[in-house]
Amino acid sequence: MIKIKKYSIGCKQFMIEALQELQQHEQNLSDARKNSTLKLAEDYLQTMLSNVQDNNGEIFISFIKEQPAGFISYHYVNDDTVFETDDSNHYALISDICILSKYRNQGLSKSLFDTVFKNLAAKKFEGRVRLSSLADNEIANKTYLKYGFTPYEIIYEKIIGENL
Repeated sequence: MIKIKKYSIGCKQFMIEALQELQQHEQNLSDARKNSTLKLAEDYLQTMLSNVQDNNGEIFISFIKEQPAGFISYHYVNDDTVFETDDSNHYALISDICILSKYRNQGLSKSLFDTVFKNLAAKKFEGRVRLSSLADNEIANKTYLKYGFTPYEIIYEKIIGENL
């Protein structure tokens, strides 16, 4: 049975371990990602917690048999891009979602997304929800499409120079 709880300090160690696994996964997909380290995960968790606190967000942890198995984090963003419509400049950003590899394919992503959507509705939020993904993260990208997300913006890159 899946249970979803709000982040608490008691989940800090789980979050650090999950962020290390997420970083390792992304590092395998992109040479632009740093190697997974404890310090990197701790620093990123602090950034995530600050974004949530400062921007009316939440972190939810999924549990299977009382064991933490995944998390999702979101916060509000207020941009001032002059070419974007007002509703496009103000949105909820899912900054991170991670299901530990040993718990995948058990419905955790759906439970976490549903929790965020219900939480946003309870806060009377109406508007866009965005997230981003590495282009080569095929499993994540298929999951996002499955839950109703559509591509919005694509970033291309080209590396110039021999030392890169």
